[in-house]
Amino acid sequence: MAGLGEETVLCPRVSRAGGIDAPDDVVLSAVKATRLEQAVDGMAAEVGPHSLVVPVLNGVRHVDILAARFGHQAVLVGVLKVFLAALGAMTCRMCGSVGEAAAVPGGTAFARQVVDECASVAAEGGHLVPAPALRQTPTTVTEAGSASTSSLCRDVTANRSAEAEHIYGDLVLRAHRLGLTVPLLDLATRPRSSCICSREPGADAVMMTPP
Repeated sequence: MAGLGEETVLCPRVSRAGGIDAPDDVVLSAVKATRLEQAVDGMAAEVGPHSLVVPVLNGVRHVDILAARFGHQAVLVGVLKVFLAALGAMTCRMCGSVGEAAAVPGGTAFARQVVDECASVAAEGGHLVPAPALRQTPTTVTEAGSASTSSLCRDVTANRSAEAEHIYGDLVLRAHRLGLTVPLLDLATRPRSSCICSREPGADAVMMTPP
């Protein structure tokens, strides 16, 4: 792995489903959300009474599936869920990268409110986002000039199958069940034709259009 520090080489033990003979301390679940239920059966032997399951999937719906199988105490829900939902909703609805969205009048305020809505749903559902992460997420999704987008935005732009329902669609359902108002997440679940911004053919600037 190459990051900000030294390069690290990991040599994990690789096993096929059915070849696991003992539980592990930490089980990383990194499959597509649409394949999770099948993967849960394959990883069951890895999860013991003291194991932690760390899901790295888009959205939050998978938490219910994992918790139903292994117990809420075993599933580690991180701030990544709020970040992915906010990034996906913002870049898809603003139809561009983080930097492009930030350059639009009102784009930064839009992004910050999306983060607030995602965090409020998580907190009301019992998954409070730590203060440092809550400060960092808005900064990341409003960074001027950033070329970052979301995999969801890239899939939608390329007309590929996307995980919108798993990412922020599920947050909207949870918000409604909890009696929360999330107008921007509601907007994000509308058809892509209601994008807040669009590009004129051949133009570099992003302009606002009514939702």
